[in-house]
Amino acid sequence: MSEDPLSPEVVADRVVGKRRGGLRTKIGSAIAAVLVVLGKLKTVLLLLFKFKLIFTLLSTLVSMFLYGLAFGWPFGIGFVIMLAIHEFGHYIAIRREGMHAGLPVFIPFFGASITLRQQPLNAWQEFKIAAAGPLFGAAAGVAALLIGTFAVPSGSAGMYLSLAYTGFFLQLFNLIPVAPLDGGRIVAAISPALWWIGLPILIAAAFFFRSILAAIIAVFVLIQLIGRWRSRKAETEAGYYRVTALQRVVAASTWLVLVLVCIAGMGMVGAV
Repeated sequence: MSEDPLSPEVVADRVVGKRRGGLRTKIGSAIAAVLVVLGKLKTVLLLLFKFKLIFTLLSTLVSMFLYGLAFGWPFGIGFVIMLAIHEFGHYIAIRREGMHAGLPVFIPFFGASITLRQQPLNAWQEFKIAAAGPLFGAAAGVAALLIGTFAVPSGSAGMYLSLAYTGFFLQLFNLIPVAPLDGGRIVAAISPALWWIGLPILIAAAFFFRSILAAIIAVFVLIQLIGRWRSRKAETEAGYYRVTALQRVVAASTWLVLVLVCIAGMGMVGAV
């Protein structure tokens, strides 16, 4: 005996079935949308990992947090920005030379670094890459000095002036002519023998400022210096240090100007 298609029981079953079908459709659509979002998120994360952007962002945030705890949030954030400007100077120079480099990675209380994926072809190329960092860093110091002197009320100028002084000091320290500091890479285009002048300066700075960090850097620098000095002869024979007289003058002038700008900048901050 067939059911009456218009009976209340049959109508109720059809309504419930439609509702269940609609619910299943909505749930299926929601799951599909979630899967699409997760797929896109996975793609984005893979791209971030591929370009190491996520590591750079994390190290930046961690550095800002730790520097902010130690020195106050405005200074901590500004200090990391100044470090980033210095490192992006290197990054831009590396890219201009047609070479590949990783994005900056920040190491709290040790600074930041960029991984160079291939070695410079010669000392002149090394000079151009090395000089770009202190050049950008010194420019950031000048900007902070100008802002603190002319662009903000006197009550908030202290932070900018502190940033300027710290930035100039760090550039000056980094310009000590010893490998692998930027100063050592710059003077490599003049003469590697200058590294042995820079090493005592670095050691004296560690004792003068009673800095454990500077002492650690000095030990690391000494190890690097010995290794690079030993390979000097082979690099010379391969033409790595084949630099023209004009290029030597440019390298020496650039190093001297950067040093004088940093010293003058520190003096101007002290005079404000």
